[in-house]
Amino acid sequence: MIEFSHVRHGNEMLLELLNSPSVVSLKTLENKLHLSRRSIFYVIKHVNKELDAEGLYEIENIRGIGYLLPDETRQQLAGKYKKDETVTDFASFFNSFPQFSKLAKNQRQLTETFFLISRDTTSLNQLTHIFNTSKNTIIKDLNEIAVTLPNELFIKNFKSGKSIVGDETVQRSWVFEHLQSLLKLISPFFQPSSDSHISEHLQLFEKATGNILTDDSNSILNSYLQWLLSRIENQSYHLTADKAEADQSFSYDWATQLLKDYGIENQMESRYISKIVNTQAFQHINLNSPLIKKIQPITTKVIQRFNQKAGVKLPAEVGSLNENLTAHLASTYCRVKFNIRYHNPLLERMKTNYRETFELTKIAVAPFNKFVNSTLSEDEIALITAYFSGAMRSSSQTVLPPTPISEVLVVCSSGIGTSQLLLTQLRQRYPNVGFVGPYNIFQYENCSLKNIKLVLSTTSLPQKECPVLTVPVIPNNSDWEHIDYQLQNAGFTTFNLSSNFSQIKVSSIMDIIANYARIVDPQSLEQALRSYFKKPSAESKAGLQDPLLEKHVKLIREPMDWESAVRVSMQPLVDDSTVQPRYIDQIVKLTKEHGDYMAIGKGILLAHASYNAGVNRLGVNFTYFKTPFRIDNSKKDINFVVGLAPIDQDKHLELLANLLRSVQDDSWLSKLRHVQTERELQNLLVQGRLITP
Repeated sequence: MIEFSHVRHGNEMLLELLNSPSVVSLKTLENKLHLSRRSIFYVIKHVNKELDAEGLYEIENIRGIGYLLPDETRQQLAGKYKKDETVTDFASFFNSFPQFSKLAKNQRQLTETFFLISRDTTSLNQLTHIFNTSKNTIIKDLNEIAVTLPNELFIKNFKSGKSIVGDETVQRSWVFEHLQSLLKLISPFFQPSSDSHISEHLQLFEKATGNILTDDSNSILNSYLQWLLSRIENQSYHLTADKAEADQSFSYDWATQLLKDYGIENQMESRYISKIVNTQAFQHINLNSPLIKKIQPITTKVIQRFNQKAGVKLPAEVGSLNENLTAHLASTYCRVKFNIRYHNPLLERMKTNYRETFELTKIAVAPFNKFVNSTLSEDEIALITAYFSGAMRSSSQTVLPPTPISEVLVVCSSGIGTSQLLLTQLRQRYPNVGFVGPYNIFQYENCSLKNIKLVLSTTSLPQKECPVLTVPVIPNNSDWEHIDYQLQNAGFTTFNLSSNFSQIKVSSIMDIIANYARIVDPQSLEQALRSYFKKPSAESKAGLQDPLLEKHVKLIREPMDWESAVRVSMQPLVDDSTVQPRYIDQIVKLTKEHGDYMAIGKGILLAHASYNAGVNRLGVNFTYFKTPFRIDNSKKDINFVVGLAPIDQDKHLELLANLLRSVQDDSWLSKLRHVQTERELQNLLVQGRLITP
């Protein structure tokens, strides 16, 4: 091991760069050293000071690519420090007492646990030597490890040292779950070669079962089986049972033959290895196997449930999605039944970048949960989410809107309502910019943004391959300046339209008229045109037809919290069967998840969800609260709740346009704040063309 640097993680950094013949990316250093980006920069800075003090060239930063150790420095370090001799089998590794350089606490404790499981006993002195730390640190580590171990395991003291004891299958499961991380940590001393005999047996398994393992599965099984076979050379670690259940599967016969080749005959061990192999991912499966025949109908139900909840049309019974997901669920079934927990390194990223898809998947797997009589972990849900997201992107049968060319995408949590208000203003203010939408979050997560230059959203979104700007539903002057700046950065030419859009119409029409006719009185013509465009369309209908007007306009005087206010406001739509009760629940859920994005400003909340969340027919209601309320963690006072039940993305647009016009009318808003009776409120809504008289 290199012992040049006195900076924590400095020697590991140099070793990683020394062992790489080319540039090492920042991401690779983060993953290999288990450090944050900021910590990587810190280590490089201080290692470079040490190199410079020794007259060596510093680590080079190849901008946009990564980091490189100069050839002169590489030669100096390689000549001065010999690379540690590595062993290739687990028995030799655990008997060699390697000495680790300083590891991070979590890395050290993970490796200590591995030693305590894999060796018969290990003393405190041996642990302090192996991990190059004090005895007090080791004692603290052991106390913390004891708390985090599975319930079936505990640390026991023997005369010769300490060991982790307890349920043998649980110990093996712990090693199997953490093996990939452990192999990285012990790599300076241990490089497992691919055991040719185990590799041959894995090939025989594939031929016998017709199930083809992925490359990653093949690799991890090869390493794990090496560890396991080394362990069960000691019969005290063998699994035992009064009577093993009969097993006539191909994989059981294969495992029995594998063990015979190593001089072991134990039905329970054969059963164990058979199950372990089937917990891994397959790139191809034998559709005629008994397990697959049981799981395939469950897969169909899962896809159908996803389609129902997401409003898409992925092929449920035939095609690559069903086959691939069935193969995955077969492995998942074995992991659940054999209590093998999968640690998904991408879990948090999936929950952040595919939040809606993740939640829909969690609902969709209910038939599989019932089949295995267990609830899948979030790590497993994240894996299945990836299947659905991939299918959404590749399937031509999805209902996602087509991706336009060089456009700006507008997103709202539900894909309607608040974003529609924003869209109206954007299209008026920037007539030369193409705006597409509204998309909901699920559509945003699963669509390609290849031709999208900017995303504007009424709620916070995960960053994807283009800039995302969160904006209010009714932007103020500062917001418009920010939007204008972002549009210009995205390559759009914008007009600074502080006045009404009708000015552009008037000027354009005046120019066209002048090309074909002589204008005698241009000022009067311009004024007449402006007056014309300001008039409401003769074809426009005022608001939504509402036969139950008295039930849908309410004035409430008693104070309420935001959730109660929303439920009270929306209840009339449930009472007359316009919406189902779950529609209100969805509005509350969206508000808890995304905050006050439905608050469109001026004290108004546009309460709405997607039309497939329980809407039976088009409807709207209006509730004014004399005592304002606030949504959690929001500073916006709300008095007026407009409850919208849309049936598609178009039928309610006229109402939204009239609402936007009223919100921008200070006189109308002033009257709203001073209403004293429901009759006054109704008259004001008629005046704003939000309801019919």
